[in-house]
Amino acid sequence: MAKASGDVEGRVLIVGGGIGGLAAAIALRKVGLEPLVLEQASALGDVGAGVALAPNAMRAITWLGCDALVRETGMEAESQAHFGLESGEHIFTTVLGAEARARYGDGYVCVHRRDLIDPMIAAVPAECVRLEAQVVALEETPDEVCVELASGEVLRGGLLIGADGLKSTVRAALFGAEEPRYTGLVGYRALIPAAEHPEIPVRQRQTIWLGVGRTVIFYPVRRNTLHNFVGWMHQDLAGRESWTAEGDPDDLRAEMDDASEELTTILGAIDRTLLTALFFRDPLDRWGTNRVTLLGDAAHPGIPFSGQGAAMALEDAVTLALLLGRAGGGDPAGVLREYEQRRRPRTTRIQTTARMNMQYMHESDPKVIRVRDGRLRGMLRIDPLDVARWGWIYGNDPVRAVNVPLEQLNAREFENPRARTEARAAYSAWRNALTPEDNAGNWIGQRRGFERFRRELAELPAAVDFHRVDCDGVPGLLIEGSGRPILHLHGGAYTIGSADASREFVARIAAATGSPVLSIDYRLGPEHAFPAAHDDAVTAYRWLVRERGSEAVVTGEEAGGGLALEVALALRDAGEALPAGLHLVSPLVDLTLSAPSLAENGDAWLTREALTLWGGSYIQDVAAPDDPRVSPLFADLSGLPRLVIHAADDEALRDDAIRLAESAGQAGVDVDCRLFRDTVHAFVLFPRLPEATESLGSLAALVE
Repeated sequence: MAKASGDVEGRVLIVGGGIGGLAAAIALRKVGLEPLVLEQASALGDVGAGVALAPNAMRAITWLGCDALVRETGMEAESQAHFGLESGEHIFTTVLGAEARARYGDGYVCVHRRDLIDPMIAAVPAECVRLEAQVVALEETPDEVCVELASGEVLRGGLLIGADGLKSTVRAALFGAEEPRYTGLVGYRALIPAAEHPEIPVRQRQTIWLGVGRTVIFYPVRRNTLHNFVGWMHQDLAGRESWTAEGDPDDLRAEMDDASEELTTILGAIDRTLLTALFFRDPLDRWGTNRVTLLGDAAHPGIPFSGQGAAMALEDAVTLALLLGRAGGGDPAGVLREYEQRRRPRTTRIQTTARMNMQYMHESDPKVIRVRDGRLRGMLRIDPLDVARWGWIYGNDPVRAVNVPLEQLNAREFENPRARTEARAAYSAWRNALTPEDNAGNWIGQRRGFERFRRELAELPAAVDFHRVDCDGVPGLLIEGSGRPILHLHGGAYTIGSADASREFVARIAAATGSPVLSIDYRLGPEHAFPAAHDDAVTAYRWLVRERGSEAVVTGEEAGGGLALEVALALRDAGEALPAGLHLVSPLVDLTLSAPSLAENGDAWLTREALTLWGGSYIQDVAAPDDPRVSPLFADLSGLPRLVIHAADDEALRDDAIRLAESAGQAGVDVDCRLFRDTVHAFVLFPRLPEATESLGSLAALVE
């Protein structure tokens, strides 16, 4: 590399002058550091389009001192309303406005991108920016970082931040060139002058139309003088990564020729579009080196279906600057490691969430679309303010977050709170049961991941003989045995799990009891809403009793525990003979999700957010979440048979177990409730845990 010019000791080089790079420069200046932005274009700026700034983004913009124009010209959304693209039918609405301000500390503001960029440009002195400065190489030493520009000039600084987007030169220099992944979607963007089209109502909301493989997002900006439109659809434009390429409005209208009346009116007003293909990259295991790191889309390029692209860059910038300022220029390597540890789990989760949203927003199968819409309505029944989905995103304050101890901030991702060796192994396996790729595939991907997890957890004994049976229309797997029969109902929050995945555990039940054991494939949501699983469980129980001539014991973990209780209640209410006993492990018996332990525990993926998605998939718009038929905690429990309840003392569903035991005891039921220490949710699934063997021993005693 040639001799460096313009050397400045302690300078922070920032490659890229977009939202992330400018935010980093402003933030670094606020903590007393000297940034130099290297932008390859001849001017700073951005495409003319809208951007949605959720409350977490607004907090970052406010701390940077660049919020005045955003608040003046932007539209603070009162709500986010979803409609069917073809039918115009209302699907659901998320309340924002004053509710968002009260809950999250700021509003949800939709703004013209220039009204965000311009105040950021104004906040960075001209001497802190180099235009037409294309970085072609970088070199790091123990004491500094040098970059070479296309002109041949070499600049150096103490640190380097790569904020140069999806096609980041810095990322490629650190980790090698890598092609981004094409989503299969393209976006048509347009701005419609409101004054020229009075036929289009100006609403203080973000409107989203969900169609067959297509989505439209629409909201006003610039003091309601412009409507911002973006339409996403499946097209093969894998080579088109530009955000400034022209699209043909007639092509857009042809793709949406079956749109609802209001949307057709909007489409008719569009005379110019920008067209781009949508790409992303998989999360990185690390973001940099001792003196080089990444920020924004260079680190975690995602897709815009969680509305967090700009927000994540802003949060990155604020976090990194505050950490550098707190360190006072010392230990740059340690600061960059801490920045990455603080930010990477959150941005990875955001990337996964955006991919989940992208899939459900662009389903092409009308049948899947119907169940998706039912799932969304069910979620809003459980969580009317949509806090489970958005609270963890909108509620983040990057300024306060830097003062939260690292081990507390990312406890779910990094800490293993179990003490025993076997419990630590079980916790780790449970935490990693579903990968980001599984979650990105929504319920289909989660099912696939859970099946893999159960197969890998333990090997099925070779001598076990399963028979496939038809239980009056309910498919099942049966292990033969003598004595009182057992009906097993698997867990999976009514959305995942299967009899096949439960083979190893069911084999252990049979070995521990010597009884015939039936495991069934009850119908899962969202394809099958309530009362499908309930009815299947009751039908299978009646079949088993008829075939074996004896009342059975019913056992289940998590959702299966709730279903086991529902079976007994249904039989009692029908005046039929009750089960011989109920054995419930980590039972899910309250779909209002009111248990404090859902928020307190450190489970990595069985969270209130996940259970809202899964529970909503089951109740849809058929049942209320406090209906005793889906939440038997609220049922009259009198007259039930002996009830054995087991759970971990530090798990998401601990309080469901405790409240169920208390309610059943008050109703006169013989209850044995035990909380096992230092273990995991649904611990019976882990054959190496001694408490799993102990719990199966109590099941054997119940059978006898």
